[in-house]
Amino acid sequence: MKKLILVCLTLLLYNSLVSAQINEDSGMSKYNLYLELGTVLVISSASVNLEAHLYSSTSGKVQWYARAGFGGSAVFYGPVGLGGLGAVTMLTGRDKHHFEVSGGVFLGSDNGFGMVDGFFALPLLDLGYRFQKPGNSFLFRAKAGILGVGIGLGYAF
Repeated sequence: MKKLILVCLTLLLYNSLVSAQINEDSGMSKYNLYLELGTVLVISSASVNLEAHLYSSTSGKVQWYARAGFGGSAVFYGPVGLGGLGAVTMLTGRDKHHFEVSGGVFLGSDNGFGMVDGFFALPLLDLGYRFQKPGNSFLFRAKAGILGVGIGLGYAF
């Protein structure tokens, strides 16, 4: 019984210490909604994306977002069709200029025009720049990655 009380007190104390740490509010939005268009010689894509804030570092310089989207992709001599995407995005920086890294997967269904029959998966790995001022609703993205280069415009709330 004494061990159980000691364990409970230790966990309670640990929880209090963790909760007592000051976590600065970075002022970044909790949700981002944007339209993204991308292309390279053999790949074209368009998607509507929603990001939800997951985590901020204690310094506020690193933000993590979960990303979900719906759109279409066309690969020359490959799959062509509509689908959805899931990804995780990391932003760095505290002001309005951010470096961005995003990784995930686009899952689609070939519509019969491509060389793939049925479902397909395309990896997402993007590096880019994001203009998103804390406390402001305008969002601009420029990215380069596995599926080409692209831009995005959106609304942060």
